[in-house]
Amino acid sequence: MQEVKIDSSPVQIAPNAKIMVQNNYTQDIRTILSNRQMWEEENLDGEILDMYYISFTKPRPVENEILRKAELELCEKRLAQDNILCLYGDEGVGVTTLLAQFAKTHGANCVSYFYNGLDSLLLNRETMNQSVIEQLYWYIRGVKLDDQFSSSLSLNNICGPLYKRQRKSNQPIYFVFDGFDDLPSDKIGEVKQFLENMFWNDGRFIFSGKKKNIEKIIPTNKKLSISENEILNFDEATVKDYFRKIDSSIAEEELQQLYSITRGSGSRMNYVMKKYVKTGRLKELLSSNFTGDSDLYNDDYHHIFDKALSVTFDFYGTLAFAGMPLDAAILSEILSQDIEEVKELIKENKDFVLISENNLCCFRDEGFHKYLKDKLKESKHPIELNILRVLQQPNHVAAYCSTIPSLMVSLNETDGLLAFLSMENMQQILNTQKSQSALNEQCEYGYRACQEKPGTNYAKLFRFIGPRGIVRGGQMPLPNQRQ
Repeated sequence: MQEVKIDSSPVQIAPNAKIMVQNNYTQDIRTILSNRQMWEEENLDGEILDMYYISFTKPRPVENEILRKAELELCEKRLAQDNILCLYGDEGVGVTTLLAQFAKTHGANCVSYFYNGLDSLLLNRETMNQSVIEQLYWYIRGVKLDDQFSSSLSLNNICGPLYKRQRKSNQPIYFVFDGFDDLPSDKIGEVKQFLENMFWNDGRFIFSGKKKNIEKIIPTNKKLSISENEILNFDEATVKDYFRKIDSSIAEEELQQLYSITRGSGSRMNYVMKKYVKTGRLKELLSSNFTGDSDLYNDDYHHIFDKALSVTFDFYGTLAFAGMPLDAAILSEILSQDIEEVKELIKENKDFVLISENNLCCFRDEGFHKYLKDKLKESKHPIELNILRVLQQPNHVAAYCSTIPSLMVSLNETDGLLAFLSMENMQQILNTQKSQSALNEQCEYGYRACQEKPGTNYAKLFRFIGPRGIVRGGQMPLPNQRQ
């Protein structure tokens, strides 16, 4: 427990209050998301540069990145006419990178949020709200919001200051959302609720994905003009110039082969650059039978698993399906291995995984992470059951109380979910997250679980109706069992 002074808070939480006592059960969200903690570009001056720098979901920097100037100009022109622009393309074409370029280019007036399809924590409504609020606060005040106050602000709190700030600016405020076109089924409702509170009438929005998919998650009661544009692979000249800048000794014939193998796909170009060109293995690649349709991760997969022990399979499977970077200590419990053995396992597989200074473990390459999730999908259920077994231990429940329900939903553990969402545990969630909206999320899980067996769970249904019906963003204590 710790005391936090709140008398200087930008929002007064309680009349005449000077301190609040909060429970420190979990690490800050920034320390458990792999994108920021492990891959953030260092800011030597220690100053907040812009809204893009503040965003703790910005994607990992792309080495030898190609700036898409024409596409960026097209985005600006489309958004001068329409409320929403949807960008889509083949897998690996580089839509996420383009959105990051747009957000970085307009860092003074662009809110950005990136869901990588891997870290499920990124789809918690509380996490999404926190990121957007922190960026908008910088837009309004020009300074970073103190972390201890970020959970006490809501979008409603900053509506007035935001409108005043916009009236003083001759630039629109942009919102960039990546990855919302392909959401887990249990998170669609949560994302829709999050988007309901966006500033649709005043902002301009870019989403990844096709128009028909984005229309399913944005508010239907708004009159919004929407356009879409397909992002294409890089042309042959661009691909050749990309590899020529990395190694000027590559012959024209070899550049032609590289174009055939990569097909101008941004992700394939990046993979080939890292694994073959920069490591001096280009001849090996070009003398192989790789084509534009080849599975580039196939060799890596067989290198790991052809003669692997069961603990290696469990290690990769756990990292693939955990939904977040895992602390080495938790990982050792899940694998039933000593922590030093786990660290040795990480060291042996350092080409594919890494461990941060605060002992968080994750994949080096998000592409390989997604690849493994697909390759190991038949083992997803037993792996998630094993993860759940450890997280439910008494010494971990408090730290992972907001993660466990989502995992139970994925496993269709309806009875277990309702047992977990007891009054005591829901109060724990409220204390841990320090937010009514975080509690509402768990009540939604419980409410939907009760509806699956309405006759059996009729009495339990009332446990979730009260908190679930509270106006989002409001603060209200949990009803007691009698109520």
